[in-house]
Amino acid sequence: MAILHLGYRQGHKSVIKVSRSKIMALSHVSTLPTCHNYFKKLQDFEYIKYTPSYHPGYNSEVELKIKREA
Repeated sequence: MAILHLGYRQGHKSVIKVSRSKIMALSHVSTLPTCHNYFKKLQDFEYIKYTPSYHPGYNSEVELKIKREA
């Protein structure tokens, strides 16, 4: 829900700029490994594509993978 909240605030529908600190604050996650595990699980289930940024001046990106039925 935190990812969707950030996407709504940014006006984006599929690619959302995220920072771990914002995600952690919005989702009440208190440790970095837990946050990392959430991103990994969402990526394993193919709900998102997470592209981390290792540069402190740039946010990471989350791409929502919306499955549409034919």
